[in-house]
Amino acid sequence: MVGASTALFVVFLTHILTTRREERRHTRELNAEYKRWVRENRQHAYHNASKYLFRVAAMGSKTKKTDSIDISIFSDKDWYTDISEANAWLSTVHYYCSPEQYDAIGHIATEFSNLSNRLIGFRPTGTLAKAKFQQIISEDGILYYQNFVDFINQVENRVSNGSSHFRVKRTEK
Repeated sequence: MVGASTALFVVFLTHILTTRREERRHTRELNAEYKRWVRENRQHAYHNASKYLFRVAAMGSKTKKTDSIDISIFSDKDWYTDISEANAWLSTVHYYCSPEQYDAIGHIATEFSNLSNRLIGFRPTGTLAKAKFQQIISEDGILYYQNFVDFINQVENRVSNGSSHFRVKRTEK
């Protein structure tokens, strides 16, 4: 009787330990899958934010002007779509960025949003000072292209710097 009880106890204990081990393995797999999903979405967001920022900055090649551009007569709808896409992707980057980059990416995304609102005709108030706005676009809608490109490059650099914070370090086996 003692032998049967011991065997039953061993079987029961083995079952409990095996079940716990399987639950931990399943949890690790789910966590790894979630981390892969976040990393892929983050990479996608950084890629698209950079892509649309470059497209927005390439406006000068469309107008064949590199000094100043009158926004009121510039009618390339694709450019305005690219501005919207850049805004959306910068917001996504802000959502997926590392905690160390959260404030910096949020600040630059807000500045870009304020500038892009101004480009499409709104007069926003926000973190981008009026003096800085006027260095990029005048009150009467003249875009100072080099200042604009410099600002877009600042935004893109911040995004690129943020993307380097999530790269996976490979370890030697």
